[in-house]
Formats: sequence, structure tokens, C-alpha cells
Amino acid sequence: MAEQHADAKALKLAKELKNTHNWKHLARWHGLGYYELQTEDTGDVPVRLFLTKTLLNDAEDILYRQIVNATRFPGVRMVVITPDTHYGYGVPVGCVLITDADAGAVAMGPVGYDIGCFTADTLVPTADGNSYPIGELAERGGDVFVYAISPDQKIVIAEASAKRTRTNAPLVKVTLDNGREILCTPDHEFMLRDGSYRQAHELT
Repeated sequence: MAEQHADAKALKLAKELKNTHNWKHLARWHGLGYYELQTEDTGDVPVRLFLTKTLLNDAEDILYRQIVNATRFPGVRMVVITPDTHYGYGVPVGCVLITDADAGAVAMGPVGYDIGCFTADTLVPTADGNSYPIGELAERGGDVFVYAISPDQKIVIAEASAKRTRTNAPLVKVTLDNGREILCTPDHEFMLRDGSYRQAHELT
């Protein structure tokens, strides 16, 4: 559930945000089927939220950080959030980046997609030397410091957040080369020893 993926490497990821707690109140109804969102964090990049009032109110607060990430994508001219939006990798699922408003070109490559998940009892090693069930970390809330792989393939300490994103999802069992077994959703990615990534269903 750490927020890192190859698609995110092209983003200037948002770190300290100023409008995390009031971004929904800053969204203004345009009258043509969408809200406009402009905050200190999004800067001059227009953000259109094609959401009803109910969908906006129900949207996960953590989406804001990923919306801001989307506004910082190289060359972006507008960010469009569609009604099925939810938390994804780097940018939200249901996010479209318009990179050239005059020509109408749309960048579909960075569109977010669903995160593969572990079961709640999966242990997560943290930088304090302990391991905690990911469900416990989700209940606790907030960010934790974990070990991650940087874009240049180095092991680093990074902030991550544990979120409950799915219920009753199909699961597969992956056996690691040290004999440990992990239950996860079929789309969860694992980094192999050669640095490549494979989804869990390809490893069973």
C-alpha cells in the first residue's frame, strides 16, 4: 500500500500540502456538470471534478494529495476527475490529464489504476525495527516509515499509509523464495530479484 510505482516517477510528488483538510469546501460548482477546484497546492492548473455533491462529500480525503500530484505532471494543462474516482497509484483512478488544451491532446498513460492489496494480517516491517499487521496500521491511521525501493533501485526509508480499500476481494497465495506465504489480490505487484515487476497471479 505504499504509494510508489513506475508511473509515479514522472510526477513531482506532493509533499507538504496547505489545503488537505478543506479542499472539498474550496471546490466551486460550475453549473455545467462539474466542480472547479483551485487551491494553493494545485496552482494555476485547472482541476475539474465531474462529481455530484454527494460524490464529492463521499470522496476519500486522501484523493486530494493525488489530485495535486496530477497537477504536477510534466506538461499538464488540466486535470479532470471522473465520477468513478478513487484512490490509486500516484494519481487517482478516474483521472485524465490534458496536456495540450489547444490541440485537445489527452494523456491517458498516467491515468491511475487500482492498488493491489494484502490481507489485514500481513506483517509490515517498519523503520523502528518492528513489524505490524497492515490492518492495525490502517486502524491507527497516519503515515508510517517503511523500507522502500527508490527510482534508482536503492533501499530507502519512506513514508507510507495503510488504507482499507477493498472488501471481499479475490485472493491468491504467493510463496516467496524464502518459503514465506503471502495472501494478496491477484493484481498486487511484486518486485523480483532482477528488478522486474510481476503481478501476483503470474507468480502462482
